[in-house]
Amino acid sequence: PRDTLIELKGRQKDIMSEKYNGWTVDIAKITELPVYLGTDKLRQGVLYELESILEIKIDNYVIVDWDAFILVIDSLGGIEVEVPSYGAEIGLPTGTQLLNGEQALTLLRERKKTEKGDFSRIEMQQMVVKEFIKKLARPENITKAPSIIKSLFGNVTTDISLTEMLGYVPLLSKIDPDSMEFYTVQGDTEMIDGKSYVILDEESRLDVIEKVYGDYLDDDVNDDSSY
Repeated sequence: PRDTLIELKGRQKDIMSEKYNGWTVDIAKITELPVYLGTDKLRQGVLYELESILEIKIDNYVIVDWDAFILVIDSLGGIEVEVPSYGAEIGLPTGTQLLNGEQALTLLRERKKTEKGDFSRIEMQQMVVKEFIKKLARPENITKAPSIIKSLFGNVTTDISLTEMLGYVPLLSKIDPDSMEFYTVQGDTEMIDGKSYVILDEESRLDVIEKVYGDYLDDDVNDDSSY
């Protein structure tokens, strides 16, 4: 969850102190790390923490901003999703609907009217990702993928080159969206100094790691002594 509580490490505090002229914090939400450390320090911030939580190495990353999200959904002619009952409260028709980029973004960002807050929003985001991949993996859309990637490349932050990204396009035909499964590490919400944090449940964290990664775990991932 985006509100997952993170205890900042020594090196992270050093980066933050340099950025904010001596000001640092001891804890933060994982979603706050790009602000506190800078988007040029993703490896030392968000990615480091995700690697530690999931006990894996993350080879590459792509950050898609809202404008790019809207453009890519619209370039595919929208996506079909099941809009829940609270959709009517945020200006969306309910039931099975073909949503354009703006509408899909509205649905993705809503949490206050959902049953489980951010955890419901995560479930909705996972469903939208699945429907997006299902739409993109259609033969008629795979042929569009290179032009879509080229048009959006300037609107994303990534450590992958355009050539590398285009190299993944042929793999789209091998994806079976219906076999995709999503997992979320569960946790409890706790108020600390007036801010809401999610304290991850250790049993859930280990269960997700075992189900998703099993024998592929990296025993050497992120030794905290280096921080």
